[in-house]
Amino acid sequence: MVELESLVGVISATPLREAYYYGEIIESAFPLGTSEFLHKFKKMAIYQQLQDKYLTQDKTNLE
Repeated sequence: MVELESLVGVISATPLREAYYYGEIIESAFPLGTSEFLHKFKKMAIYQQLQDKYLTQDKTNLE
């Protein structure tokens, strides 16, 4: 991955999304309400399906 000078210090969703699907929530990157939502969403079956697809690099749609 190449870091562009114009993007230094900018928050990118990609590492936040990757961390989330590996089971980690980077608390400092989110407002409290968003963090609370992400914690609740992690307990749902749909998150488990999305996480599985991410970890197995399955690009098909959810059924």
